[in-house]
Amino acid sequence: MERNHSIRVWGLTVVAALLLSGCLGAGLRGADKAFLAEDYAAARPDYEKAAAEGSPEGMYSLGVMYASGLGVAKDEAKAVDLYAKAADKGYAPAQTVLGIRCLRGEGVPKDEAKGVAMLRLAARQKDPLAACVLGQMFQDGRVLGKNETLAKLYLLRAKGKRVRPADVGK
Repeated sequence: MERNHSIRVWGLTVVAALLLSGCLGAGLRGADKAFLAEDYAAARPDYEKAAAEGSPEGMYSLGVMYASGLGVAKDEAKAVDLYAKAADKGYAPAQTVLGIRCLRGEGVPKDEAKGVAMLRLAARQKDPLAACVLGQMFQDGRVLGKNETLAKLYLLRAKGKRVRPADVGK
């Protein structure tokens, strides 16, 4: 029960952050407001329509619903498929979630190289969660090996700092 609550809170937090940052398309604002109000039945048709029209934001948001079982039957395979489609369109939040899932082997075969590649793609687009995960990985020496300079670089970028690699070495 606690895991489901954590997933639900995570999903709400992600969508709230995207809504407030303006990352989600204007056509999805009504769906996003419904989602944040926990009216998933109202949000779902707009997300489905947007996903069917090729919107990576719609695909990602619908994926969050399927991954968390919010207003739909929980379906990890469908969630991963939606995340992958959004990631293929270059949508950074989907690349981040898919990268983390690849690292952990959650709903996909464990593939650390693919996970890191997805996180790097998202971090290049200034996705703070991707930068944070990469920074922690470099700091802890997990998967990528320990590198304090790169850890500091990614962690500063996760905080929204504009920093170049040369700035970190100082």
